[in-house]
Amino acid sequence: LTQVTAEESGLMTWSGPATFVGTCEMSLQVWPFDKQKCSLSFGSMSYGNNLLDI
Repeated sequence: LTQVTAEESGLMTWSGPATFVGTCEMSLQVWPFDKQKCSLSFGSMSYGNNLLDI
């Protein structure tokens, strides 16, 4: 099962069975030797969290 979202602006977004979201706080003070710490969230548009085993 897949989902398409239509926005008022006309933008259409197709989403597959899973959605992955990642965020990173960027600090480039010592670039190119910097390190980034990122967190990831996993979810599904087809199945509830109680059905996911990640």
